[in-house]
Amino acid sequence: TLAVLGEQGRAKLLEALACARRRGVRVAFDNNYRPRLWASVEHAREAYRACLQHVDLALLTEDDEQALYGYADSEQLLAAYRGRGIGEIVVKRGAQSCLVEAGGERFEIAAQKVERVVDTTAAGGSFSAGYLAARLTGDHPLQAAEAGHRLASIVIQHPGALVPKSVMPV
Repeated sequence: TLAVLGEQGRAKLLEALACARRRGVRVAFDNNYRPRLWASVEHAREAYRACLQHVDLALLTEDDEQALYGYADSEQLLAAYRGRGIGEIVVKRGAQSCLVEAGGERFEIAAQKVERVVDTTAAGGSFSAGYLAARLTGDHPLQAAEAGHRLASIVIQHPGALVPKSVMPV
């Protein structure tokens, strides 16, 4: 999360992101807003605004966005990020479907049902990892969202997000 970086660390990160984008690197951002780590909501918003100028793909947890910006629903959230010029937007909604907007298309992808949820620690991060891994190997956003849901569904069936290697997807 951006909150663990001090002002100087965030400034260096922003320089690195700007440099990376000038070189054609696509930048992904996962919001991971944790209110208790920030001095104020406005301080967090300011840091996010600065970072989002360098982002191509936003992975957003709907609850975090609602807490940070007060968006009434997914539509308002998507419109706000579209307005920032972000070309690929993923809205994670916990056990509900996720929403993906990319390349002028919109998809709603159902979460995978699991019989026994053990621990939701890292569910959102797991989804993001699965999504990004799929995109980096050339998958379409729709398949990437399915991969994200698949990985998250595995992780939440294990305590503390500690998943045995034997059950991880290839």
